[in-house]
Amino acid sequence: MGDDDRVISWAFGPYEVEGLVGRGGMGTVFRARQLQLDRIVALKMIHAEHQSDPADLSRFEREARAAAAVQHPNVVQIFDAGQIHGQSYFAMEYVEGSDLEDETEGGPLAPRVAARHVATVARAVHHLHGHNILHRDLKPSNILIAPDGRPKVTDFGIARILGVGAGPGKTTTGMAMGTPSYMAPEQASDDRGDIGPWTDVHGLGAVLYRLLTGRVPFDGETAMDTMLMAIHKPPPRPRVLNPAVPGALDAICIKCLEKRPDRRYPSAEAVALDLERFLAGDVAEAVRPNLWTHLRRWCERETNLAVHLLALSLVALAKLLSFALAPAGTAPTDLVVALLLGGWIGSGLIIHRLFRREGAAALAWGALDVLFLTGVLLAVNGARSAALVAYPVIIAGTGLWLRPRPVGVTTVLALAGFGVLVGDSLAWHLDRRLALDGYVIVAVSIVAAGLVTLRQVRRARALGLARR
Repeated sequence: MGDDDRVISWAFGPYEVEGLVGRGGMGTVFRARQLQLDRIVALKMIHAEHQSDPADLSRFEREARAAAAVQHPNVVQIFDAGQIHGQSYFAMEYVEGSDLEDETEGGPLAPRVAARHVATVARAVHHLHGHNILHRDLKPSNILIAPDGRPKVTDFGIARILGVGAGPGKTTTGMAMGTPSYMAPEQASDDRGDIGPWTDVHGLGAVLYRLLTGRVPFDGETAMDTMLMAIHKPPPRPRVLNPAVPGALDAICIKCLEKRPDRRYPSAEAVALDLERFLAGDVAEAVRPNLWTHLRRWCERETNLAVHLLALSLVALAKLLSFALAPAGTAPTDLVVALLLGGWIGSGLIIHRLFRREGAAALAWGALDVLFLTGVLLAVNGARSAALVAYPVIIAGTGLWLRPRPVGVTTVLALAGFGVLVGDSLAWHLDRRLALDGYVIVAVSIVAAGLVTLRQVRRARALGLARR
């Protein structure tokens, strides 16, 4: 079927098409009447360009089989499937209402309403798992709201049907499948473990997060940036974005969204039980975490800042200790270095507060690191110091943002900083017998680090986009 609705006759086999409901990437859904039973159904027809693609057609048919395999009051039911005049279709329960995405257009839902919806959906998802079906694309737009307020799970387009006794795993192609803003880490990356019921547990947490905050858990500037956030960066706690969220509900949501599957709830049923405990006023299993758990989650969420704070603090303490133990009259070089490191830490905290967009933050961090490293090396005659290796390390670290521009800018700044060190050595030190080969090696190392890192960043971005 093409994009023009006129190619579909209003009489379609045993159905009378009455109007358009909506379009998706693979098919279009119509409101139709099943004439023999005189009932309204939603008729989904695959687009012509996908009808001719065996993989897409298989996916479309898999969606019909997955939904037809279960009968549950909170799962949209499939009534019929097949082909008419070469057009693949399936007829499903027509839900006249909205979806949870529509419900959040005006902002976050009331916490208890959100908890009640997700608890109901979690029961339905647990029923799916009992039939060896993983949904893998739980999100508010795939949860319809019936006129009586009941949520209904729909859209099994990327569902995985596990055979009896079969273990969890990836798709046969190894491709990431799902919606990036709601993806579990194991969906977005091949090296984060297999998918399984725990993947849908993460999806339930992502839906709850959206309902409680009005925002998606992961929202990068590109699809690849979003997937990287899903893999590595925990979202801000719901209570940070919406102080009205109760602590217990906040804890339930965050437990679902843990990066490691073994730290999530063991099943969708466990999610439902904890939400029901919350609704009943009982103590939820996901009690507020202890200080260590808070620290671990903060380090996972703010990895760049945490690494800077730890590394710089340790070096600063070592320099302060060295200064304290030095003989009287010794030049206070260690104290100067410790103060510079303290300024480095303070400036990093300011950058962390000011730059929330990753592109700007990557540029700011790269410039800051080069500036303060150059200052520290100036204090210790750094043109001859083994600490010059820190320039390539900073460039490589900037590459972890997976953005080409900050890598290039940081490389140029590192070369400029090294040039300042060489100029300082020429201007102030009596021994001017320069080891030119050594300086050339350092400069070449900086350039090489920049070029290699830039190439790897571009390659990673190309691979990430190819996977979408």
